[in-house]
Amino acid sequence: MSSTTSARFRDDPPKGGVAESTTIDASPGDEDDPGEAQPIRKDEEVLASWMSEALSVVAMALGLLSLSGTWIAEWLARRAQVQSMIKTRGTTIESQVETLFSTPMHSTAVVNGAFGAAAVATACIALLALRGRPAWARSVATAGLLGGLLGVVLGTGMYLDGFVGIPHG
Repeated sequence: MSSTTSARFRDDPPKGGVAESTTIDASPGDEDDPGEAQPIRKDEEVLASWMSEALSVVAMALGLLSLSGTWIAEWLARRAQVQSMIKTRGTTIESQVETLFSTPMHSTAVVNGAFGAAAVATACIALLALRGRPAWARSVATAGLLGGLLGVVLGTGMYLDGFVGIPHG
């Protein structure tokens, strides 16, 4: 293989109508040295920016889901309620109320807390990756972080019956 490569550009021929060729010198000393730090290419920089900005939006969405609830939490709460109804046949009213009320609420709290923890983790990664990036992306990631933290606090409070106690008869 030759150390000189010839390339023709056919998109825009010169005004004279004759296409010129450009010669690129590919000498052996110009090869990439694996031990030498290479500058980030523009396409990699754009991809990193896009990914970190998308991560900040995902963090905010997870934070919002941890506060508002998800269909997964609703499904698990209904499942826990049905299981509790099956288990409480023939038991005292107080035991039935505790089982029918607290078990679905606790399963909802666990799912919402897990979404909050995922939002916190995602937002932290996004904020670390967003150094020097647009301010809107950092703001969205911070909103996701705060929403996730609030979701974790509310989920923990629900699970520990800190906000609403179990009704007693």
